[in-house]
Amino acid sequence: MKESEIKSKFCNERNVYYGHGIGPDNEKVVKLIFENGLRCSHEQLYFTTECFGQGEPTLFEESVEEMNHWEHKDSKQIIIASLPLAYHLLEVRGTPLYGKRQAAFYHFISPEQSDKSGISSGFYLKPEFVMGVYDANQKDFISNEKYYENLPEKEQNNLMNEVKKKYIDILMESGFSFSEYSQFLEVSNIKNPLTKEEIEEGDKILDFQKAKQQVRKVTENLKISDFDKTTQQMKNQIQENPLTKEVSIDDEW
Repeated sequence: MKESEIKSKFCNERNVYYGHGIGPDNEKVVKLIFENGLRCSHEQLYFTTECFGQGEPTLFEESVEEMNHWEHKDSKQIIIASLPLAYHLLEVRGTPLYGKRQAAFYHFISPEQSDKSGISSGFYLKPEFVMGVYDANQKDFISNEKYYENLPEKEQNNLMNEVKKKYIDILMESGFSFSEYSQFLEVSNIKNPLTKEEIEEGDKILDFQKAKQQVRKVTENLKISDFDKTTQQMKNQIQENPLTKEVSIDDEW
C-alpha cells in the first residue's frame, strides 16, 4: 500500500486512533485480533494501547516514528484501532464512569467462546473497530475487512446502534442523571451524541427506577413491621392461652 493511502486512513476527524504493538511478526495473532478484537486488559483499552489522537491529515506523519520504533517488545507489527469520538465516555474520577472511556466499544468473550477461538476470556474491543495492522518492516498497512468503515451502510448502522445502546446502559449504571452528564459534556466542550429526546427519556427511566426502589424499601419496611406485630400478637396469645400455661404437679394431680 502506498504511503499516501496509509495516510488517508488516519484522517477521519470524527475518530480517535490507537496503536498496540504485538511483538514479533505473527500472522496468527493478527488473524485472531482481526476476527475477535483486541483484548482490554483490566477492562480498559489504554492499559495496552497508545493513543495517537484524533484523525487529521498529518496524524500518520506525527505517529509513524513511534510505530517504526515501538518500545514494547520492539514490535514491528502495530495493531491500529479507530473509534468514533462521539461514543467515548467522559471519565469522572471517583465515579463508576472512571476507566470506562472506551467501554461502549467492548464485547465480552465467555470461557466457552474463548475455548473455541483459542483466546483468553474477557473484554475485547470489538473487531469492527480494529482498522488494521501497520508493518514497520515493510512500511505497509494491512486492512481488516471487518473494520466498520469497510462494511455496508446497513451493517454500520446496526453496529452503531449497538454501541449507542451500550453507551446509554453505562450511563444508566453511573449514578448520574442524563441531564447532569450532559452538563459535564457541555463544560468540556464535547458534543453530546444523544438527542434531547433521548436525554429526557433517560432521565424519566432513571426517575422511575428510583421511585421503584423507594417503593420497594417502604414495602420491605412495612413487611418487617407487620411481621414484628404479628410475632408479638402470637406471643401474647400463647401467654394468655390456658392450655399453654405452665402447670405444676399439684394442678395436674
